[in-house]
Amino acid sequence: MMLWLLALSWAGPLDLNAATVEELAALPGMGPIKARALAEWREAYGPCTSVADAEAAPGIGPATVRGWNGAATCGEGTPAPLEPTAHPIPPIRRSSQVDLNRASAEELRLLPGMTAERADDLIRSRERDGDFARCDDAVRVHGIGPATVAAWGDRCVTP
Repeated sequence: MMLWLLALSWAGPLDLNAATVEELAALPGMGPIKARALAEWREAYGPCTSVADAEAAPGIGPATVRGWNGAATCGEGTPAPLEPTAHPIPPIRRSSQVDLNRASAEELRLLPGMTAERADDLIRSRERDGDFARCDDAVRVHGIGPATVAAWGDRCVTP
């Protein structure tokens, strides 16, 4: 595998639009699960025009993209075909900021990882225990952990 990675580094930046799942998995900070999510996102939403577009794929955020440090590009390549998958492609939600203390369940669902059940639980917690002082306080809701809150990034606010 090391020889393959070395050969990949000599080939120049990896074209995210044409790379196979295996090639995507070799990027820094990736792995097979993130690579598959990126390939499925690409198949559902089309080719990227900027490497930053990859941040919209499930599990890939700004830190992962920064970690590629020039090892990836969005060229004109033809996407590599995916073999059929047994699970549905998760929806990609691009959103503006969401106020945890005022948002409706529908608005809360714009946050990454927020399901309808979690949104309802968050609203019940807000009504029962009062407003959230910080987005990090959302971990008091069952099913919302530090990784979920971190994925929200600056999309979550508590004015």
